[in-house]
Amino acid sequence: RWQELGLSTDGRAKFPHEGDLIYFPITKALFQILFIEDEAIFYQTGQLQSYDMLCEMFTYSDQSFDTGIDELDKIERSHSYSVDFTMDSGSGNYTVGETVYQGASLAAATVKGEVGSWNSTDKILNLLNMTGNFSGTVNIIGDSSSASYSISSFDAQQSAANTAATSSNVEIEAAADAIIDFTEGNPFGNL
Repeated sequence: RWQELGLSTDGRAKFPHEGDLIYFPITKALFQILFIEDEAIFYQTGQLQSYDMLCEMFTYSDQSFDTGIDELDKIERSHSYSVDFTMDSGSGNYTVGETVYQGASLAAATVKGEVGSWNSTDKILNLLNMTGNFSGTVNIIGDSSSASYSISSFDAQQSAANTAATSSNVEIEAAADAIIDFTEGNPFGNL
């Protein structure tokens, strides 16, 4: 099945490798392959028909997904650190996933980012995977859309707070605060 899907086009052997990701649409979850047992005892028809894989749920940590499959790329957009820019005057519409930049051209850009979302009504541009610091005096230009707008304002602190609110340790921290009493008299709760 691995070969039927054409998943061996990257020049590697024709079977999955440790570190590869598998997406299950039913659960809408990504799993990372930790180990593959490719030396099974029983070979049907003289070759290996299946693989035993040890997998765990993938923990996103700001990796860049550019698969071209919107359902997978949406994982990056929803979990990535991002900054919302309120745009001022300009023209065009940015497209989700395109590279934006400040500078004479993309090759000579001083700053780059990827469009996470674009609200043309409110002129809110959400950027992720940024390199460098955007300047408020230079237009942000879309590489494929050629949209160009000047920056009115942005709040990096608010965007960081929104990203932090979805981190997995918030629930654990809240539960721990309910158990452990940090007062001076009894630091370990009720004994």
